[in-house]
Amino acid sequence: MTGWCLGAAYSVPPIRTKRNPIAAGLTIATVRGFLLNFGVYYAVRDAIGAPFTWSPKVSFIARFMTVFATVIAVTKDLPDVEGDKVSQKVSLIQKLLHENVQTKSHVVYAGIQN
Repeated sequence: MTGWCLGAAYSVPPIRTKRNPIAAGLTIATVRGFLLNFGVYYAVRDAIGAPFTWSPKVSFIARFMTVFATVIAVTKDLPDVEGDKVSQKVSLIQKLLHENVQTKSHVVYAGIQN
């Protein structure tokens, strides 16, 4: 239910967090990184009647995917830089300089992979 509410807040007026780059990134990272891993795992355990026990493996994958989803949230606008300039939209990527963000995101992604 939390993921649904965050998804609605991302897309539906009047909140529409996707208009703000920081709010959009936090929403994407929370849903993709934390809720889809930690939340779904423990919801399934609860549904099958298994007791709640803290799992370091689930904690690790939730943290890993939250960082990964944050990189996705920041870099999702890279292909649209030229279109944003034409339509006069100011995106986070334009504010942080396209090349700089692209280089740093590759470094973070490579660090995650190792």
